[in-house]
Amino acid sequence: MGLDMASMHCILQGPIFLPPRPHLPCSMIRRFCDVALLVFGLLLSAEVGAQTDDSETPLALYGVGRNHWGQLGQGRSSIDPLPETFLQSDVLKASAGTLFSAFVTADGELMGTGQNTDGQMGAHVAFDFFADPRLIDTDVADLSSGAANIMYIKSDGALWGIGSNVNGELGDGTTTRTWDPVQVATDVISVSAGRHRDLGHTLFIKSDNTLWGMGMNATGQLGDGGSALPRTSPIKIADGVAQASAGIGHSVYIALNGNLYAMGWNQLGQLGDGTFETRTEPVLIDTNVSKAVAGNNQSYYIKEDGTLYATGANLPGQGPETNTPIVLDTNVEDVDAGYGQDGWYLKDGQWLSLKDQSFKLTGHRRISLGAEHTLYLQVDPASLPSIRISGIAKTESETLAITAVPGGEPIDYQLYSSSDLESWDLHPEQNRTVSEGSIVFEVGCPETSEPQFFQIWGEE
Repeated sequence: MGLDMASMHCILQGPIFLPPRPHLPCSMIRRFCDVALLVFGLLLSAEVGAQTDDSETPLALYGVGRNHWGQLGQGRSSIDPLPETFLQSDVLKASAGTLFSAFVTADGELMGTGQNTDGQMGAHVAFDFFADPRLIDTDVADLSSGAANIMYIKSDGALWGIGSNVNGELGDGTTTRTWDPVQVATDVISVSAGRHRDLGHTLFIKSDNTLWGMGMNATGQLGDGGSALPRTSPIKIADGVAQASAGIGHSVYIALNGNLYAMGWNQLGQLGDGTFETRTEPVLIDTNVSKAVAGNNQSYYIKEDGTLYATGANLPGQGPETNTPIVLDTNVEDVDAGYGQDGWYLKDGQWLSLKDQSFKLTGHRRISLGAEHTLYLQVDPASLPSIRISGIAKTESETLAITAVPGGEPIDYQLYSSSDLESWDLHPEQNRTVSEGSIVFEVGCPETSEPQFFQIWGEE
């Protein structure tokens, strides 16, 4: 049998009533466990392995949205937006540029697809776009895509850049674009590229926790308090920095002590300092902050207690601009913002759109926003052991109980099928992805930091 997505959508929209289920103790969920599958008297068993969710676990890369520059890597460009589209398996990191996509594979290959008008795909600008992922460099550990450039860190800590360099955002001492990668710095542990081609700037942190920056400085986004002229070579901004994010005309960073600072353009309140004054030097915004991102005309940050704050233009339920941070939600795990898009945040295993919280991405581990497309990473079904379910009688109320052995008590997941076996549904919905023929879901509990992923295949 297969999973029919149209039928699945109908199932998810209708009311489903579940009887009370006993909670499975975490001690019964092991990294490798025998799983018994009971379907109306049919007992199937399989050895199932867990997948951990960390930045070094290869995931499957998907994209959705506009593909007119080939940024979804499907071998062709298309005017109409594309639905969920598979790009690549075994991916560690992904970053959406304005009209292109870049990602790092488990083998350390930096790949790119989409717009190449500034050479950001590593080819002469005569080739204005590529619709298939192409190799840009090797031995790469991390990356950040700008509007038309890519900044990336190699495994030896060297920072490299390629593509647009209008304001010196590559940091090579020039303002000349390049389709040949240039080395910028050494001993780098993180990098953030701004998302506007004409206002581009770059921030990076070295292993000694010093913050550096280069590129456009017309609105003080480099925070050095000096000239508004672009900086074509890296300048030191601050000491003791844990994380930094380059927006469009403004920047934010978190100190090692959890203090949040912001600098740059503030006409729409995106710095959150209670004013609309541009700041050419860092100003303290809040304390006890664990994650911060500078978006288009907004800034978002998460405090250590999981509270999500935002400041700037067009925030949900606010006026055209807000210059003091407001609370958007609680118990938030992650947040991201892209050029021309509203922010997204991760809560209870679901990525939620700040513009429309009814729009959710469930089961996706990490997300990156471009101008008109979104990249997201999720557990790669190809990497999971398969449990195949077959020989099921066609009745109107079929359930699949999943129990750990030994124990006998059901885990809080049940699989439902329609009477014609044309569609399946798994409850609860948290951390679940559905693809043709299978469901990948996560079993987790508060006492473990390593969720376990399982895959169920249905066949007639």
